[in-house]
Amino acid sequence: MADRPPHDPLFALALERAEAYLQRARPPADASPEAIRRALEPWALKTRFASRVDLDELARALSERASAGGDRS
Repeated sequence: MADRPPHDPLFALALERAEAYLQRARPPADASPEAIRRALEPWALKTRFASRVDLDELARALSERASAGGDRS
């Protein structure tokens, strides 16, 4: 995640929207980045700005959140 500026607004928006999608529509099989990425694929196909965000990086960030108990500090 070092490639991304710490407060990239597009990435932050994608993170929030992807997390909401996973909670609402398609929870991953587990909290691994691979499972989260697979669960996010339909979201990425229908979200216009998703192509501008690295889906693997997004999955890693969501996995880290899940490992930290969802703490967003």
